[in-house]
Amino acid sequence: MAKKGSGLRNVIKVAKAIDRANKKSAREAQQRQKALEREALRQQREQERYEKQLERELAAEKKAENKRLQQIEKKRIADLKLEEKLKKELEKNSLNAKKKQEQLRIKREKQVALKAFQKRCKERELARKHIVDQTLM
Repeated sequence: MAKKGSGLRNVIKVAKAIDRANKKSAREAQQRQKALEREALRQQREQERYEKQLERELAAEKKAENKRLQQIEKKRIADLKLEEKLKKELEKNSLNAKKKQEQLRIKREKQVALKAFQKRCKERELARKHIVDQTLM
């Protein structure tokens, strides 16, 4: 028959098995903890990327809006300059038109005065001829 042992060997085997199980459990717990930490870091990095992307998009939108406002302002200034230029041209044309009208008026007055002068000269000439004819007759 086989000899009965004191059971110490079995107790040692069970204790070693428990110890191995505890170590394995501790390793698995540590691995789970590390995995959770890695996942948290990954999510944090992802959130940071998302926030940076939003910031870039907002900055791009703001830049586009500023550019659009600048273009509107440039167009408004250009329109004002054009309007001012057209006003000056209109004033210049108005002055030129007034000058031309004045010149035409002066020219007409000269013509009228010349015709009146020629008429008076003719009348005097006729009067002289009449006087000369009367004295000769």
